[in-house]
Amino acid sequence: MRKITHPDAAARYVREFGLDGICGERMIAGMSLYAYDKGELICSAGSAMSHLYLLVRGKLKVYSVLPNGKSVLLRFYEPLGMIGDVEWATGYPPRCSVETLSDCLMLVISYEQLTETASHDPAWLRYMMKHIAHKLYTNSNTLSLNLMYPVENRVASYLLSVTSGENPGVRIGEIRTPKLLEIAELIGTSYRHLNRILSQFAADGMIERRRGAIAIRDVGRLKKLAEGLLYN
Repeated sequence: MRKITHPDAAARYVREFGLDGICGERMIAGMSLYAYDKGELICSAGSAMSHLYLLVRGKLKVYSVLPNGKSVLLRFYEPLGMIGDVEWATGYPPRCSVETLSDCLMLVISYEQLTETASHDPAWLRYMMKHIAHKLYTNSNTLSLNLMYPVENRVASYLLSVTSGENPGVRIGEIRTPKLLEIAELIGTSYRHLNRILSQFAADGMIERRRGAIAIRDVGRLKKLAEGLLYN
């Protein structure tokens, strides 16, 4: 994690995403822009949180660690994903962990500054309420995927989710052989079963596996298999 010290750094992304029409001047003045490397932990379950994060570049992975030590994938965040909104509103510690899936840029503001500058701002509160409502709405997708759908559907959804917004033919650097065990755990299956499914997807022409990476070749068939449910 490192702070971007250019004087116009935060303001540039505030303008790019139209936040200047939602956040007051004092709130914007309290924001800083931070860069995070791939694989950095933003927060962990049960830890104390003191800042709100707005993702403006990159992708985040949200997951929960079960008592038996296994992880369960909850969702991915793309811009303008918001981290720490529920915790700010309720004062509760986070129930899940958030990790960068790629190099990321985030607008960051302390809870103290946020409370001082925006706790009575109708425009900001409406904006945050929409984000929280979207989280509640899309959580049903994750519950359906993890509890009711076969592993094939979950794998298809995962592949689509990690490449959302990208060229579908791009090599997915995150899905390399050492990562397969972690991915299997995240979507609730075994390494062997995941490997069998990926091999079948490759045989069916939906993906291509080469040099330890995966490229999607048939987005339409993967979307049909995912049935519209993504980890987003």
